[in-house]
Amino acid sequence: IVIIVLGEVVVGVVRGMAESSRTATTLATGVLSLVIGFGLWWNYFDLLGRQKPRSPRGAMAVWMYGHVPVAMAIAASGAGLVGLISHAEDAVTPLAPAALLSVSVAVVLLGVAVLHAVIIANETPLPARRVGLSMTVGAVASLGLLAARPQPWLFALGLAAILSATWYYLFVQVWRSGAVHLT
Repeated sequence: IVIIVLGEVVVGVVRGMAESSRTATTLATGVLSLVIGFGLWWNYFDLLGRQKPRSPRGAMAVWMYGHVPVAMAIAASGAGLVGLISHAEDAVTPLAPAALLSVSVAVVLLGVAVLHAVIIANETPLPARRVGLSMTVGAVASLGLLAARPQPWLFALGLAAILSATWYYLFVQVWRSGAVHLT
């Protein structure tokens, strides 16, 4: 289901671009919005993809129900991207798409951290503490961006940077652990 809702992010970007004038600012906002979708993809699948719950008793229920807010937040971010792109020329990001996107990104990051800690933390080279710290910092930064509400293209750039930074930090941690070899 996560792949399906990530597809909704792409549909949101396409819909936003179709409903907007084609200016350089709109195009930049659309491209950065796709990077937000990629960032959600990377943070989810690199931590939780191909992972199985660690214990058979009750873990599957936690795994399934834990994905509900994550999937809902990813789908909501697709809707928020439509509003962000359609207001790409505004001087300030409107509150509704800004709130929807910032809260959605925060929920995804925190949801991924919780699922990692509760379900699969013992099976990965990443300690749950580092994942939790990285994702919490990203979530707080996302909400901070909501408070600032810069121009839509800058708002999209900020969210893309937050998602990229959380992924990059965790990638470096895995690389340093020796679980990934770059040769």
